[in-house]
Amino acid sequence: FFFQADVGIRVFCLSRGLGDVYKGQLFSIAVYIKHDPANVRALAVSGIEIPESLMNTFSVAFQENSNLEEVRLTYCGIKDEGLLALSIGLQANKKIRVLGLAGNCLTSSGLECISDCIECGLPLVDLDLQGNN
Repeated sequence: FFFQADVGIRVFCLSRGLGDVYKGQLFSIAVYIKHDPANVRALAVSGIEIPESLMNTFSVAFQENSNLEEVRLTYCGIKDEGLLALSIGLQANKKIRVLGLAGNCLTSSGLECISDCIECGLPLVDLDLQGNN
């Protein structure tokens, strides 16, 4: 678990290793992102499976945090249904410029959600979808 604290927390970064320990912390991080939006600019989770039920929690957090600029959820086992839930939060947030969803289980129908987000004004400058179905 890594965070950079200059003025508050700027970046949450979790990666494989103690995956079971980190799975329990994902909910807490989503709640923190929602309730302290001024201090969280980026979220990076890699190699830790995110349950579909938690995607709704992240979606609400993304809606509430208007300062979040970078989201990388790579190799997290995200499926189309999870991305659909997440896309609601992405459509509401007009600041996310970097979205990394590499190595998940997304199909073309799930990726249509990303297209819808872009059409709704998500200002992506970096989109990583490598290694999906």
